[in-house]
Amino acid sequence: MGITHFQIDDGWQSGRSANSAFAGGTLTKIWDNPNYWKPDPVKFPHGLGVVVQRGKALGINVCLWFNPSKDDSYAHWQNDAEALISLYKNYGINTFKIDGVQVTDKKAK
Repeated sequence: MGITHFQIDDGWQSGRSANSAFAGGTLTKIWDNPNYWKPDPVKFPHGLGVVVQRGKALGINVCLWFNPSKDDSYAHWQNDAEALISLYKNYGINTFKIDGVQVTDKKAK
């Protein structure tokens, strides 16, 4: 089919977003859960490494959905950046769909 990239959308992570099919999701106070941006252990019991390796074997770059924490005009941007860097270091994931960003004031720039 010529697929070069495959994005795993919302739901790969341990935390539940506001868009989750399951109740209790949020896009605020996500850093109250230090495992929010870790792979969901039920959906990915062996982490994302196996998925990324298989993608590489097939010539497909595995990409992930990511929604930064909106709290206090993105005050946790450093935590968000570290989460992305960690996913890169741990799994080699280098492409992310950054979603849901709404810059509503000068502080959020």
